Amino acid sequence: MAPFNDGTSLQQLRDAVRMLSRGIEIDRYSLSLIENWQGPLPDLRDILRKKAIDRLLVESLHFLEPAVQLCGRTDTGVIDFVIRTGYRDEPDLDENRLPLLRRTTALHVVGRRPGHNYRVVDKLFKIYSSYGANYVDEDGLTHFHVACKSGCDDVVREFLAAGQDPNCLVASTGESPLHLALRLGNRPIVEALLLHGADPNLADADGIAPLHVCAREHCVTDLALLLFELSNDEYQPVRVDAPDGRGNTPLHYAVENRAQRRMMRLLLRAGADPNLANAKGSTPLHVICRRRSRYDDLPIEKFLEACDKVEQPVQLDAQDKSGRTPLQWAVANICPRMVEVLLDRGADLSKFVFPTADYFAVRSKPPGCETEISFKCRSSSCALTVLEILEKGGYEPDPSDALTIMRLLDRQGFLLSEAVMRKISHSRIAEIARNSYDDPIQLRLEDRSREIAAYAEHLDRATTGIAAYAEYLDYATQHLERIDRPGNPLIKQLWEIMSRRFFRRWALDPFMKLTGYELPIICCEQIIEMMRNQDLYHICLAVQELSSYLLPPLLLHYAYYLCVYYKRGAGGKFFALDIMHRVPYYATWMYMYAREKRRIERKEKKRKKRLSRVCDNKRVYAWHIINAETENICTTSLYSGVN
Repeated sequence: MAPFNDGTSLQQLRDAVRMLSRGIEIDRYSLSLIENWQGPLPDLRDILRKKAIDRLLVESLHFLEPAVQLCGRTDTGVIDFVIRTGYRDEPDLDENRLPLLRRTTALHVVGRRPGHNYRVVDKLFKIYSSYGANYVDEDGLTHFHVACKSGCDDVVREFLAAGQDPNCLVASTGESPLHLALRLGNRPIVEALLLHGADPNLADADGIAPLHVCAREHCVTDLALLLFELSNDEYQPVRVDAPDGRGNTPLHYAVENRAQRRMMRLLLRAGADPNLANAKGSTPLHVICRRRSRYDDLPIEKFLEACDKVEQPVQLDAQDKSGRTPLQWAVANICPRMVEVLLDRGADLSKFVFPTADYFAVRSKPPGCETEISFKCRSSSCALTVLEILEKGGYEPDPSDALTIMRLLDRQGFLLSEAVMRKISHSRIAEIARNSYDDPIQLRLEDRSREIAAYAEHLDRATTGIAAYAEYLDYATQHLERIDRPGNPLIKQLWEIMSRRFFRRWALDPFMKLTGYELPIICCEQIIEMMRNQDLYHICLAVQELSSYLLPPLLLHYAYYLCVYYKRGAGGKFFALDIMHRVPYYATWMYMYAREKRRIERKEKKRKKRLSRVCDNKRVYAWHIINAETENICTTSLYSGVN
């Protein structure tokens, strides 16, 4: 190397290293002076110590982080400068002439960063090229781990050729080099590790084995095949049912990941048990049915078909630790196709319990690819469809089951109030159209909305049941771009018509109960037919809230008055309209009455409990005082006796 003769650049380099040794951060300008070195290159061993060079390399990495995130660009000027000088790191030796490996280098710093840092790591390995010295930092991360994590397959082969153990673990996480290579999805490194004796059953601190990693990551089924094909005989067979720290097997992760159908089939062919439960008692079938997805038909059909091919029977009625079966979770997540598949396969309905409101359709936000209004329409339609499928399979719904679905529709905002009804009247639509004369887009929106409402009325008369709900959903989805606007009530009118039969059916008996069963069924049906879904919902709520109380005397008197009025021959349209306007008010009043009564009872119960706790504390305090006084008297008597 040519002799160094540029004193200015040398002084700048020494000043920068001196600042680093004192804990002073240097700026980007100082590093740029080193990168743009003028004159012959120096021999760094002659002017800097090894620790100073390490600090300089580590400091240069702080300016790489923003650059690495920009289109893969890496500003590695200082690293390139050190490489150009010909500097190569050599390990220090102890008194027995063995290398000292406890040391933190720039490779450890970049190895702890997230992301793919292949270019930086590859250049740093040109400096730290002693493959027989596998430096380890305080967390147990080695240069070999960094090479596996960053995809430097040539460096990994050099380490293995130098005798590196392929099963060395990261002390802080328990991860093996095979874990890191599988997460990266690097096939050459996985092959090299397995051919040199890597253990495919070695788990990390969380119990995650390499096969768990393959099941969790995307598009690594081919790498999972390598675990079965290239593993040494001493590690065979690969444990396909090994549980992690939470009891999940690789099959649990494979069915949870939609893109891992090939992995699911591979595990089942390798002998995985489809009925093993995790720490929560959930089998893979529970995991499938608990997933909240827009496309509910997969992977349950593929999973059951794959189990049939390997002749592995699946327990359809297994219960998790909360006592819920896969069918209950499929109903709770309002997945009609899942429910239909489970019933066709023979799921038991004799002990089925409909999900309660605390875990029925609890998802409040749509998936990323779906609009909010589309999510609400799909949820409401699927909830009604699920109930129809259950009834078709032989389940007899309870009024509380229907009320759970009513609560969902109310939460989605599909129950029309009086104010919304006024908005969707023809006069209101005409007014909007007149005011939007200069806006042809707005005019077309309102005209199209009226067509949708007319189609809904026709569909309500033409079809019933599951087919009707599917037709409603398809039609609404096709026109969402025309009616999905803030404050537009016409989509609510569409679903008001769709769910009308459902509300009428389940509100008839509560309404008759409110009137003391004095009115004929025909009269009750006529009255209910003229009520809105929101009023029918309030009637059902009132009956449920008052199920453990007597009806208020005022309401009983009002019901008796209506019955007598009807029997005297004053029925007809006027009478029906009178009841239609008055009964929802009294039903709402009854609901509020029951809720307030229960609130007072809970408050009184808390007061008595608090009073009992205070009395207990007073008794304990008095007991301590008695004990203290007794001890004081005994001590005084003892001392007086001694004196």
